[in-house]
Amino acid sequence: MDKITLEQEGKILARLTTDAPMSSYDQPVWVVEEETPDYGEAVFIVHDDDEEIKIEILTIVRDWMVFTQSDGFISGVIWSDGRFHIGPILDGDRNLQTELTNDGTQYVDGAVKISDDPSDLGALLPF
Repeated sequence: MDKITLEQEGKILARLTTDAPMSSYDQPVWVVEEETPDYGEAVFIVHDDDEEIKIEILTIVRDWMVFTQSDGFISGVIWSDGRFHIGPILDGDRNLQTELTNDGTQYVDGAVKISDDPSDLGALLPF
């Protein structure tokens, strides 16, 4: 069962599902259906609540899809099969961001920066 889908013009880009072979004990996993989505408007649909959250896809940086939320702040969602993490993009002082600066200080909250490369928005550490 799909818990959350990310859709663009009726096409599913990714889904958080309990139906995937990687899903054990009915734990949701993130399945990417479209590796290179178009930039622009998209919507997260939370199926349990019938809630739609409109976003604008800005870019794909390494494994992260960067998007603008309705409040103007940017966030990143891990963009690789089997991993799901979403969080706001912060600077070195933990301030919410409204644009990517490529100055090497930004990262996705909950991820760990592993290099000084400006395109490094962080990595998820294994449990």
